[in-house]
Amino acid sequence: MQRAKGTDRILDILDFFESSDGPATRNAIASAISCPRSTLYTLVDMLIDRGWLAQTADGLISPGNKFARMGFAYSRHAKFEQIAREILGNLARETGEVIELNIIDNWKQLIVLSATLKEHSYLRTVEGAMVPVPATAAARVLLSDVPAAIIARHVPASDFTLNSGVRISLDEFMAEIEQARIDGYFVGYKLIDDFVSTIAVPIFNRRSERIGAVSIVMPTSHLESRTQELVEKLARTAEQVSDFLRLTPWDLGQSAYEKLMAASAA
Repeated sequence: MQRAKGTDRILDILDFFESSDGPATRNAIASAISCPRSTLYTLVDMLIDRGWLAQTADGLISPGNKFARMGFAYSRHAKFEQIAREILGNLARETGEVIELNIIDNWKQLIVLSATLKEHSYLRTVEGAMVPVPATAAARVLLSDVPAAIIARHVPASDFTLNSGVRISLDEFMAEIEQARIDGYFVGYKLIDDFVSTIAVPIFNRRSERIGAVSIVMPTSHLESRTQELVEKLARTAEQVSDFLRLTPWDLGQSAYEKLMAASAA
């Protein structure tokens, strides 16, 4: 029983960093996972020795190199991500734009995969980056089953202020989510900032659940002249990904979707 409790606390520490935004003190970790400080210090030291955690010069704790190595290992074993990356790469080559596969995780948009051409290096997105949902087209196509009250409870008020300084009200956000549900896609014109826009189309599993989205991120000037063309190309790509997803489980997307639905039902 004691061994099991210790194992649970190690997993709690790893879970803490999986969803954290930056380094933390040992005391902050202990408080967050309700672990005695003496126990927490011992476990953190052990995880540092094994490479799961790292300690900065000023004593802050952050994920270690084992986190990255496990990410690489997951990619080698995850058949869905391998095929999805190939499909996204095809669209990036066809359009010349940045293509992403996104999910909603911990009430942020998580960029799971990104395909970018070398000549498009001035506009890149980072796999693993988490973005406030009001600033994303993907959120508009993925939150259609989530009540406004749940979104208001979980999405910080500060997230509704975009990089441009424009503030989106919850009512506006919900109206755009509903319109995206009707249209089957969302065009985020100048959503990221005045110079960058985005389009998103949902992908579906075999139960027709919206567990992810394929997105194009591009200079706003490119969108203005190619909106319909890009929507159609993106829709075809999303259907390709959905077709494969109906045959192959995707644990990352499915678990994020189930967490979202559980919170919505609470």
